This record gives sequence, C-alpha cells and structure tokens, in this order.
Amino acid sequence: MASASIFSDSTCFHNIKGLQMSGKIEPVPKQKEAFAAAVDYIKKFGINVGRQNALKFIVQHFHASFYRFIPETVFFMDNSSDFGFREKL
Repeated sequence: MASASIFSDSTCFHNIKGLQMSGKIEPVPKQKEAFAAAVDYIKKFGINVGRQNALKFIVQHFHASFYRFIPETVFFMDNSSDFGFREKL
C-alpha cells in the first residue's frame, strides 16, 4: 500500500484543497508504456540522450525502472469550505 496527495499550495492552511489517495504501486507493465514514460521524463527534465533509445538510456545511466500509482481510495479535501472537510470520490 502507498499513499499520495495533490493539493494547491497556500501560505494559509484554511485555503488548502486537493486530493488524498491510497492505493498500490506496480511496475509499468508494457515496454511501450515504459518507453513513453521515459520519453516524457527526459523531456520534462531536459535530459539530452541524443539518438539513443530513451528507455535504454534511463536504465543504463540511472539504473532505474518505471512504476505507476494505482489509486484505490480517493478523497477530495477542501479546508476553505470547512476545516478538515473530506469527501470520498
């Protein structure tokens, strides 16, 4: 089991709203999906891989694999409507 949260940044905790999730983490199952994730990763972080395959580059240089988070329970939380407000989605 794993958990994650996505929320709007605020200097005041009364304005915080976002998602709280629990679920599982698993390896990205297909070569095609892992390759797409690698391409997105190198674009996001501006990594120059030249003409090399993006997935092979990540594996060879960072000794890394790609995983995905599968949410099983998701809550919307919004402190602006009521402090500690959470609603299961």
